[in-house]
Amino acid sequence: MSKIDISKKLEEAKKSVVSTPKQKVIPVPESREKEVPLGILVPEEFRKFVKMVAAREGVSIKEMVMTAISEKYNNGIL
Repeated sequence: MSKIDISKKLEEAKKSVVSTPKQKVIPVPESREKEVPLGILVPEEFRKFVKMVAAREGVSIKEMVMTAISEKYNNGIL
């Protein structure tokens, strides 16, 4: 087994430049109002229907429910 010149390898390591990858930081948008949970129990088939409609419309269930309630009871004010 041959000897390895550790001092030579150490000098090479000291001279090498290591670039550290930079991570892009994207701030999380702040909510206008504090949000609180609202839980309701619905039949499983209705839940599937709501998920299907939301997916088809390209919105979240939260957005769909808030829009529907707002339009029905607040004329879209919220």
